[in-house]
Amino acid sequence: PGLVYGSGTRGLFPQMVKTLRDSPFVPIVGKGDYPIHIVYLDDLAAVIARCLEDPSTISKKYDLAEKMGFEEFLDLLLDVLNLKKRKLHFPVNVAYILASLGEKCLRKPPFRKDQIRNLLGEKHVDIGLSIKELDYSPGSFADIEMRVASCLNLSQVPSDTFHADRRMP
Repeated sequence: PGLVYGSGTRGLFPQMVKTLRDSPFVPIVGKGDYPIHIVYLDDLAAVIARCLEDPSTISKKYDLAEKMGFEEFLDLLLDVLNLKKRKLHFPVNVAYILASLGEKCLRKPPFRKDQIRNLLGEKHVDIGLSIKELDYSPGSFADIEMRVASCLNLSQVPSDTFHADRRMP
């Protein structure tokens, strides 16, 4: 999977949330229009359990992630967290330089070069087999917002945060 989101304190998702909460601005590498692929942790766990129970799934590859634009996903997080922050787009080469410096100078850099490569790299995801063989049902944009709010232990998402028209094709 691409970006796994769900409850927990480890991994890229909680790091993104922490950065959005703590930073005075929203750092975005490049234009932010590149796709990311997200999957809900509970969906991933359910599919793993299903695969462990079904021998016909051995040696098969199942994609689960849904595609969203990176900046679109950040907007969703900002909406759910009820944060209003200025976005700062860094040119890709500047982001690599900052990541290199952070890796050399900081014990826990805010982002690393490999994360930038993974973020910008070409990804082919086809959830068709997962839908057909595993009855996988990806969530709608509104489902994603509610799941994000739930895993962040937010009791309620403001009603004006649902923007179903923002989904990537």
